[in-house]
Amino acid sequence: MTYQGHLSDGSSVQKHSAGGLYPYVIFAKDTPHGLRYGVLCPNGHETALYPYYQAEATAERFKERRMFLS
Repeated sequence: MTYQGHLSDGSSVQKHSAGGLYPYVIFAKDTPHGLRYGVLCPNGHETALYPYYQAEATAERFKERRMFLS
């Protein structure tokens, strides 16, 4: 991994640390049914918990529509 600097949005996030869904973050939570995943939005909103593929699709949709940014 090489140093790539910070993101151009003025945040302290390093380019190599931000995935393709940034600024949306997929998080995992251990539940009685195993790991489930949600999306943490830039405004602090957290979605319901889903299987990973569904959380990823939700984050992609939010990013496309620029939802829950502020």
